[in-house]
Amino acid sequence: MTRILKKQAKFIVQFLVPSDQIGCVIGKGGQIIQSIRSESGAQIRILKDDHLPSRVLSSDKLIQISGEPPLL
Repeated sequence: MTRILKKQAKFIVQFLVPSDQIGCVIGKGGQIIQSIRSESGAQIRILKDDHLPSRVLSSDKLIQISGEPPLL
């Protein structure tokens, strides 16, 4: 599932990652996610479970990336 929301000249992309793969996004000590943030300028958040849409496995994690269109 992927959702794209547009808020004033800023885009927000949300997508699901299986919880057993979230470490691949974060990286050891947060190195991967921090590298993506610094190279792209985008904001990346792993949302709390209460933000999960209905009909989604509770073991999935919801990631949100936001920024200006050229960043995404």
